Amino acid sequence: IDSGVHGLLVPRRDAPALAGAIGQLLENPERAREMGARARERRAAEFTIDAFVRRLEELYLTLLAEKGRA
Repeated sequence: IDSGVHGLLVPRRDAPALAGAIGQLLENPERAREMGARARERRAAEFTIDAFVRRLEELYLTLLAEKGRA
């Protein structure tokens, strides 16, 4: 997630920051909808099973290449 693009990131265990972020989105529902739409677009583009398999294959190929150099 890119904060302000796909959602809002807050530090972990920071309840006031979380409350502030929720408040911002409640005060500006259009911004919340826009970030939600961008997050859905990103998920559809980057987190499909095909994308996962492609990244996994790249990882295996990288590991095999490194093993061949060892």
